Amino acid sequence: MKKTFLIGVVLSLCAIQLFAQTDPTNYTRADIVPPSPTAANLSKYGNVPVTMYTGMANVSVPIFTVQGNDLSLPISLTYNYNGHKPAEQTSWIGLGWSLQAGGVITHNVKGLDDEYNTSNPYAYENSAAKYNNPYVDTDNTYLTQIDNRTYDAEPDVYSFNFAGHSGKFARVKNRFVLFPVQKLKIAASGTGFNITTEDGTIYEFGEIESTQTKASAGAGHIPGFFSAFYLTKITNAAQTESITLTYTDEGTISQRGAWAQTWLLSTNPFLPGYNPAGTLSTANLSMPTWVSSKRLTTIQSSKYTVTFYPESWVRTDVGVHSGTGPYALATIGIATNAGIPVKTFHLDHSYFVHSVTAGITHSNFLKLRSVSETVSGGADSLTHYFDYYDDGSGGIPEVTGFDQVDHFNYYNGQTSFTMMPNTFYPGGANRTPVLSGAVLGSLKKVTYPTGGSTEFEYELNRTNTGNYEQHQAMVNPYAYRTDPDTENEITDTASFNSNHSQWLKLVWTRTAKNPDVDDPLGRARDNYHPEVYIYKGDLDGALVYTGKILYTAENDAGHVDSLAIDSGKYVIQVICDKSENWVDVQASFTEATTIPETVPSAGVRVKTITDNPVTGLPVIRKYKYEFGGNAPVNYVTNSYIERKHDNPSFPFLYNDYSYFTYSSMQVQSETPGLPLFYSKVTEDTGSDTTNVSRSVYFFQCLESGGNNLGVETAEELHYKKNSSGYTLLSSKFYDYKVVPDTLLIAVKPYVTLSEIEAPEPPINTYSAIVYGLDSEWKFLNKVTETIYNNDTLTTQTRNHYNLATRNLVLSQQTNSDGRVSVQKMKYPDDYAGSITGNLVAANVLAPVIEKQVWQKRSATDSVLIGGTITKYDSLLYKPVKIYALENAAGLASLSTETKDGAGKYNTLLSDSHYIQRATYTYDTGAKITAQQLTGGISTAYQYGYPAVNGTEAGKNAYPIAECRNATTAEFYTQNFEDGSSGTTGAAHTGAKYYSGTSYTVSWTRPNSRAYVITYWYKSGSTWLYSGELAYTGSSYTLSGGSAYDDVRIFPADAQMSTYTYLQGVGVSSTIDAKGITTYYTYDEHNRLLAVKDQYGNILKQYDYNYAH
Repeated sequence: MKKTFLIGVVLSLCAIQLFAQTDPTNYTRADIVPPSPTAANLSKYGNVPVTMYTGMANVSVPIFTVQGNDLSLPISLTYNYNGHKPAEQTSWIGLGWSLQAGGVITHNVKGLDDEYNTSNPYAYENSAAKYNNPYVDTDNTYLTQIDNRTYDAEPDVYSFNFAGHSGKFARVKNRFVLFPVQKLKIAASGTGFNITTEDGTIYEFGEIESTQTKASAGAGHIPGFFSAFYLTKITNAAQTESITLTYTDEGTISQRGAWAQTWLLSTNPFLPGYNPAGTLSTANLSMPTWVSSKRLTTIQSSKYTVTFYPESWVRTDVGVHSGTGPYALATIGIATNAGIPVKTFHLDHSYFVHSVTAGITHSNFLKLRSVSETVSGGADSLTHYFDYYDDGSGGIPEVTGFDQVDHFNYYNGQTSFTMMPNTFYPGGANRTPVLSGAVLGSLKKVTYPTGGSTEFEYELNRTNTGNYEQHQAMVNPYAYRTDPDTENEITDTASFNSNHSQWLKLVWTRTAKNPDVDDPLGRARDNYHPEVYIYKGDLDGALVYTGKILYTAENDAGHVDSLAIDSGKYVIQVICDKSENWVDVQASFTEATTIPETVPSAGVRVKTITDNPVTGLPVIRKYKYEFGGNAPVNYVTNSYIERKHDNPSFPFLYNDYSYFTYSSMQVQSETPGLPLFYSKVTEDTGSDTTNVSRSVYFFQCLESGGNNLGVETAEELHYKKNSSGYTLLSSKFYDYKVVPDTLLIAVKPYVTLSEIEAPEPPINTYSAIVYGLDSEWKFLNKVTETIYNNDTLTTQTRNHYNLATRNLVLSQQTNSDGRVSVQKMKYPDDYAGSITGNLVAANVLAPVIEKQVWQKRSATDSVLIGGTITKYDSLLYKPVKIYALENAAGLASLSTETKDGAGKYNTLLSDSHYIQRATYTYDTGAKITAQQLTGGISTAYQYGYPAVNGTEAGKNAYPIAECRNATTAEFYTQNFEDGSSGTTGAAHTGAKYYSGTSYTVSWTRPNSRAYVITYWYKSGSTWLYSGELAYTGSSYTLSGGSAYDDVRIFPADAQMSTYTYLQGVGVSSTIDAKGITTYYTYDEHNRLLAVKDQYGNILKQYDYNYAH
């Protein structure tokens, strides 16, 4: 992954003084030589990020960054887990964990395998014309041929994830259509793929994993398809450096198939009611899939080699078909390419083993217990410990059958004789999500090397039903007489409002004066009049109900009735007539609230995160999620109708059966998007009892038609707690736009009716799902940010993109005071080929070539107040010249900004006021060797420490000298670290020195400038500095000591600094321009321990106190 230098030089040019006569920006790069080491941060605890719109905690353990010169590849262990799915495969790190090191492209075959189908005239890319109207043949011939695998009507989809890039693509006529559109260049390479990112870095995916499926028992496995392509090499744009990744085969693993069950329900039009229970088939387990497993073994750059060592034991939670079997990752060893150890990480594993079924394949789940950065002897290991939610015995219950999972395949522990959910099959399985089951295996606590910890509490995800919560309500009018000897009519009323259509439930009782008066049928002969009257509106409104107890038994037991009502006001009148002493009515109904109704959904989400420091109070973050989208369930409620003509004598008679299917395999949508996300999330931060701050986030889903655009933040509001509530501190609103690019049409047929008349084969009638795969791209159109204080400040930024190149070409910022500034940008693909053609060909599209800063003086008047132009080398793709705009008054227009007939800029310098400000030169390895400001001095560099092996063997990797006011030919340094002339031992700096009573330097002065030589020599056990001595010839013999080190020759009016390194750790010493030496020492974990002066005196010392 390329460093930010290419862009960083340009971005640093933003600070342009308004209307300055001379651009004040210092274009000297300060990142060539390393800065002085600083104390290493203690391994940070807490503040675990949460993907707000999914509710997933993102725990990460950084391991190492494999660095070269231009390239780098970070390695980390990441945890992303939202609940236990018994059928899902566990990675070689542990349940919920992944190793982020490299990348992969996975292949999802739809219809026929596109990898081997390009020459087939019926392949997707060769029969596209038919997709425009799949119903053109009314006899279903076309859909039949798709179903019987003659035609391929759906493109395969490839998903990629590497180095911060992710997305999907389809391959059509050797063109790669991306979802979403990105500035990536994809090419087929042999049996793999190359992807070039917009900085020109090439990622090669050449290690292939294949998958074989099996149709039925006794049959052989179908020849495999390429299911994954692993990253094998990264090369920088100039192709001067690479990082390689190697893998080993682990044999073939066997992945358990999916369970499926069907329910055949008769819908016979001739025998209605026949077979009302239907026929439930036996649940079947599909044949296992074979996968040729690959395991990462090494990553190597020009500086480092990382080795991944497996455990000595074969995993028991993965089925093995053949070969050595899969292993868990045991150790990550990091060394320099010279073999010097840098870091070692050990992963400690066990299993979530259920106590009853220990040792049975598929009943175990690999568990990562800890990750330790270890040193020799094991002392002072820096360890992360992990605790998980389990069944109370340290395990997770076994699921070998088809039950005990919810609608979304998460564990719920509910046993059943059938797979069919009770939501549509009477007496079927309880597929309701259960928190105690879904949460199994979730991370409960992380304990850090500091001794601090983070604890996680979860709750079930919930999705909105589209309705609102309804609360139960009741009115209870009653009428009673205080004197039972009276006979006057007594009434009572109660009113209520219904805010939606519903059933009003009524229950009332009466106390009769003569309770035993009834007829032989039990009817209450003494009850003269109805007890209940209901009016719409008021008592003078429409009478909509009357109710009277008819049977004596209901006097005490109560009469039950219901009434359909709509929205509006109602009055219930109760009348206690002369035959009664008491009438009591209970009328219950529901009140629809404004709270959206939700139901349990797929997996779990974070409810609270508690950060526990070693000292001080815990910090608690609480999350509230609203407006959850729907997650897909794993059953199809009605597959098709099977029509059986069972009686040959009466062919017009038939039985129709509806098929209901349930599968343990998640049903995948034709255009799968996000399974679940929340539109609003609130995060409260504080202690057990008091919140200190609140942040509210609103999200918008841009997913549509398989465009893979994801979710973006729409709004964020940040508050602080006060005595009366919350005060708004800041707000930020985001507006995204989606731009369509390419639409792929696909056809997926399905059987609607299958006519069966034995012995003839079935005759199927088809319909089809015709869907599009939308290749689109998004951009941030507008951001409005407001800071609320005594003077509320609002800043709005509007972005404008070139829809052809998808480049940000203009950004306009408007402040609260009405001031408007505009930045305009140009990129390599905005220019003619003669100027930036090589960059475009290498897909180096990201650098900003020209950046202009305009100030708007009115709606129609703007002035150019600053600008920079960067010229890039056409082979190394590095900046070689920087130009800056210099004009005191500003410019209303540019004098030489012209375009060719294709609309491309055909001049690099858009105005005569651009003045060259800096020049950079490089060696053949694309490392900078000199830089010079116009009219200033040159600063040159020399490199050392060549790589011993790997792709960059023999090439120097570290800057060992910087000389100001000199060119690369005008200075010399020898620290004896490289080559065979050095002796390992107590050197002045570094690890090596020259041993001998004299040493002759041979170096010819390149010009007539006055030069000096300095060096260090050993007298007894002490290293002494020679001071600056005149160097007048082409050689110089060092004498007076028993050893020599750090020889430097440079112009007398130049300033030279030199450096040595502990490779893979950092700078071990520096000698500045005055000859003063500073030493840096490190502890076992390569953290800065002390800074010493040239006499060994400690200037600074660092202690890392971890709680254990």
